[in-house]
This record gives sequence, structure tokens and C-alpha cells, in this order.
Amino acid sequence: MEPYVVRFVSARSGVGKTTVISEVSKRLLELGLAIAIVKHAHGDIALEEKDSRRFLEVGVREVVVSSRHLTIIYSREVPEDLVAIVRLLRKPLVLVEGFKNSNLGDKVVVAGSLDEVAELMDSSTIAVVLSSSEEVRQVSNVLTTRDADRLAKVIAERAVEHVIRQLPGLNCGYCGYSTCRGLALHILQGESRACPRVLDVKLTVDGLEVPLNPFVRNLINLIIESFLKVLKGVPERYSTVELRIAR
Repeated sequence: MEPYVVRFVSARSGVGKTTVISEVSKRLLELGLAIAIVKHAHGDIALEEKDSRRFLEVGVREVVVSSRHLTIIYSREVPEDLVAIVRLLRKPLVLVEGFKNSNLGDKVVVAGSLDEVAELMDSSTIAVVLSSSEEVRQVSNVLTTRDADRLAKVIAERAVEHVIRQLPGLNCGYCGYSTCRGLALHILQGESRACPRVLDVKLTVDGLEVPLNPFVRNLINLIIESFLKVLKGVPERYSTVELRIAR
């Protein structure tokens, strides 16, 4: 299961990214979601790094601090690569401070001015947080650093939809929950790890494996499941299905 990732980015320091993430983290934890935080440090990392300690103080149990020379996960070292860092974490929702040049996940722009917003906004932006109350009045649908509740709810709902897209959408109840949305919420709360009906779908053509994204894997899964339901002689519960087409 790929985690949902939200990057909080800004054009410069001092606009309140750490404060926004800390407040949003509190709200997400209050909603019962299991989260981790990744922080990008531009200089060298001091072990007493104060901003990261703030994340620990609000209750986040996994905090990663990454710089050009060192990445620390409670003294564990990995390359300065957001994808690699996220793979190390065991949480289904990851909030990231920095890494503004990465394309991973969604993005929250935290800015001190509208000019900075224009510099950082793109198709992955799900929210804009302005620290300047004067400029907030000029734009609709822009949050302030005091709107942590609203932002947390946006992130939580998008995280649920992100997980649902990786599930087969059968609402079959095999997992113990009545709907895939129910399972998605429990996955985000750290209470479930995966759907028992999601198969390891692989496509090979003349011996060459064709990469499949989660949506395509689930689509193939759903088509095969529907096809098997109308065939006689197929066991109600099975572990492996093999379909081979030769020309």
C-alpha cells in the first residue's frame, strides 16, 4: 500500500511551515490517523534540531530529518531521496516539510505573500496557507496559519481517497469492514495493513513484464473477479488465477 504524501513548501524560511505542520499534525492525530513527518534540512543537521523536536512533542512517533549530507531516522542513514525515505516509514500518511522540487504526492503552499504563492503553485497544490493576514483578505479559498482544522480535514479526506484508489472497490466485506472506505480509514489509522482481495497482478508479454500502476492492477483484478463469478466450477475461495493468451 503506497502511503499518502503531502509536501508543505515555501519560497523561503520564516513563513511558518513548521507551525502549520505541527498544528495540522495535532488535528490528524486527534482524528486517529497514523502519521509520520519528513523534514528537509538545507544545512547540516544538529542532533538537538529544535524544529524536529516540536513534531515529536505533539505526538508524532516517526520524524525524519534529511539534509544533503545526512538523513536521520533515529540515527538511521539513507540517501537524500524523498521516495527512499517514505519507503522506510511504516505510516500510511506522511507529512513532508520541504522538498519543494520533488514531484511526490500533493502539496500545501505556505507563503508570506501572493507573489510567493504564484512561484510555488502547480497542479499538485491542494491548499494555500498565507501568513499575511492583509493579503488573505484579497483572495478567496486561502487558509491562514490559524486554519489547521480545515486543512487537516482536507488532508484526511484526500488520504482516504488515495487509499481507496489502491483497493479493488468490491465492497465485499472479506476484510471485516462493510465497504472499501471503511477499510481505507482503518488502514490510515494503522489498524489494517492491506486488502485480502488485492491480488499480485502481473502482466508479461513474450516473457517481458509490463509495469502496472495501482489503478490498472485493480481494474484487471475487478474484471477477472467479475468474469469468474459467472463461470461454473470456480471455487468460492481461491488463491491463484492464471490466464494465458497465445497467438
